[in-house]
Amino acid sequence: MKHATTVFDCARERSEEPALIDPSGVLSWAQVAERVARMANALRAFRFPEGSRLAVLGANCADTILAYAAAAWAGVGCILINYHLTASEVEYLLRDGNARAIWASPSLTGTAAAACAQVDVSVLDEVADPYWGVLLRQSDCSPPVTEHPADLDLIYTSGTTGWPKGVQVPTRMTPTVAGRLDLYERHHCVGLGPHLVVSPLYHSGPHAAVGLLLMGHKVVVIDRFDAEQTLEAIEEHRIGTTVMVPTHFVRLLSLPKERREAADVSSIKMIAHTGSLCPIPLKRAVIEWFGPVLREAYGGTESGVISAITSEEWLTHPGSVGQANPPFHPLVLDEAGAECPPGADGVLHFVDDSGEGIRYYNDPEKTAAAHVVPGTFTLGDIGHVDEDGYLYITGRVTDMVISGGVNIYPAECERILADHPSVRDVALFGIPDDEMGECLVGLISVKEESITVEQLLDFCRSRIARYKVPKQLRVVDDIPRSPMGKVDKRALRYAFLDE
Repeated sequence: MKHATTVFDCARERSEEPALIDPSGVLSWAQVAERVARMANALRAFRFPEGSRLAVLGANCADTILAYAAAAWAGVGCILINYHLTASEVEYLLRDGNARAIWASPSLTGTAAAACAQVDVSVLDEVADPYWGVLLRQSDCSPPVTEHPADLDLIYTSGTTGWPKGVQVPTRMTPTVAGRLDLYERHHCVGLGPHLVVSPLYHSGPHAAVGLLLMGHKVVVIDRFDAEQTLEAIEEHRIGTTVMVPTHFVRLLSLPKERREAADVSSIKMIAHTGSLCPIPLKRAVIEWFGPVLREAYGGTESGVISAITSEEWLTHPGSVGQANPPFHPLVLDEAGAECPPGADGVLHFVDDSGEGIRYYNDPEKTAAAHVVPGTFTLGDIGHVDEDGYLYITGRVTDMVISGGVNIYPAECERILADHPSVRDVALFGIPDDEMGECLVGLISVKEESITVEQLLDFCRSRIARYKVPKQLRVVDDIPRSPMGKVDKRALRYAFLDE
C-alpha cells in the first residue's frame, strides 16, 4: 500500500524544513525520520510477545510524539499513561495492561524506574538498559510498511470501583500497520496545514498529532496550555489545525479584547473539539471569532467517533453533536427498554453494524453491561434524536440525581446556567438528602461578583421546571477540570460535603 506522503518522503524531499517543534527546540524532517526509524526498528528487534505492549509515560514534548510514532510504525501497541500519576499508579497500569517495556520522556524516567521496581518490565533507557542503546544505534533505514497486525493501544480511564479501567482502541480502526497508516491518511486534519498540540498526548484527541506527523504535517507542541502562548503559536507557525476542549475556549475568550481583536487566526482551517459538551453561547462566541472552523466530535475512546458536526451544521442545529456516522445507528431507549420517539430523552445506545461494539480490557462484566445485545452498546449518555436524525446529549446516566423518586439530569440545568452572561463555569451534582433521598447542588464560577446566587437560581426557575433547579449553589473561584475539560463530580461531591 503506497501512502501519499510520509515522514520518510519529507526527509528525502525537504530534509531541512522544520517538522516538529516544542519548547526545547526544532527538529527537521531529516532528524524526525532518523529518530522514528531508529526507534521503530529497535522496537521490532526488541520483540514484544503477542498481547504485550509498550507503556509510554510522556510529557508534552517532541520525544513523546516520536516514541508514539515509532511504535505505530512498528505495529507495537501502546499504553497511554497520564504523566501526573504516581509510581504506584503507573505500576498498576503496567501489570493490568501487560506491559513488556516502558518508555518515558527524560523528566519522567525516575517515575518509570520506580514503577518497574516490582514488575518484570524493561525501562527503555540507554543507561538503565544498554541493550536498548545497542538496538537504537543499529539502523536508521526507514522500516517497511507491513500488513502485520497492529497491536491494540490502551487508554485508561477512572473506574467506578476506584481502579482505572483500560479501554481498547477499536480493532476496526487499526487492523494492521498499513491499515493504521491508511487511517492516519484519511484523518480530517490532513492537508489543512501545521498542527498545534495544546492538550496532553495521553488523550486520544491530541494523540492525532502522531498520525499527522507520520503523514508529513508539521507539528508544534505546547507543554501546558496557555491562552497567550497558544495565540502566539498560531500566529508564528501559521497553524492550520488543532484539538481543543471547551475549557480552552473559555480561557482564550478571557484574554483582553484588544489582544483577541489583534490576533491573526486566519490560518486556522479546523479546530476539532471534544472532551465535554460546549455551552451554546461559548461555541457561538468562538465561531464569531475564528469563523466556522469548529468540528465537534462525539464518541468515546472505546468506540471512536460516533458522530461529528461542522460549524455550519451546528448553527442550524445548535446544541447537537451531529448525525451518527456508519457503522453506527442511534437507538434511544426509555427506562422500560422501549424505543423513544424523536425528541424524547432516553439512554442513548448505538447499533454497530461491524458487530464489534466496545470492549473494556480485562473487564468482561463492564463490557457486557455496556451492551443491550451484542453489537449494540451505550456510553452511558442521556439524550435524544430529532426528526432530522441529529443527536443531542442532555446528561449522563451516572450523573442522574433521584430526588423524591424523580430523575434529574444535572446537565440540563448546567446548560441553563451557562447561558447566563455572568457565569464562567458550573458543575452540578447530587448529595444525600434525608427527606428526598438526594438533592441537586453545585459549584459555580462567576465573571461578576455583583451577581448573587439567588439571581442565578431565579434565572434557572424562569427557564426550567423548579424541581430541576439546584437547592444550593456555592460560588468558587475556579472549578477544577481535567486537561480534557472533564469534571470529577465524585471528588467535588465529597469536597462539597466536607465543607
